[in-house]
Amino acid sequence: MLKLTLLVLVIGLSLGKPATGQTSAADDTRAVIDAVQTQLEWLGDRNVDALATTFTDHAVIVVSRQLENGATNTVTPVAEWLERSRANQDGTPFEERISNIQVTIDSGQLAHLRADFAIIVNGVTTSFGKDHFMLIKELDGWKVALLGYTNVPSGR
Repeated sequence: MLKLTLLVLVIGLSLGKPATGQTSAADDTRAVIDAVQTQLEWLGDRNVDALATTFTDHAVIVVSRQLENGATNTVTPVAEWLERSRANQDGTPFEERISNIQVTIDSGQLAHLRADFAIIVNGVTTSFGKDHFMLIKELDGWKVALLGYTNVPSGR
């Protein structure tokens, strides 16, 4: 009887927690938001080497810039984008603030984070838009596979 009671107790306790390596939806959501916030912090600090660790190897950057005469769209491999970022590493630091964050996670492996953003340079909002991050869960955490955003100059 004691063995049966212990077996039931062990099974009950193990069912109450995720198995090693698994996380809850709330944990994954928090981890996705944290990964994006870290990436944005390193972007604003112009810490390109750290920033590079937040992307998958073949990530892409998709940008839709709103202009007076329409829009221009670009799709850039992350390696090329990081090289351009390295060339501008001495530029003025900035802050990218995100709000109205929405996260969707499928199968605990693929996440989409959508948020409004504002770029702040020396206390002044210089542009704003919408961020879209597609992340995949790798062994060392959530990595950005696609970063897409719209960019509207603050004067519009």
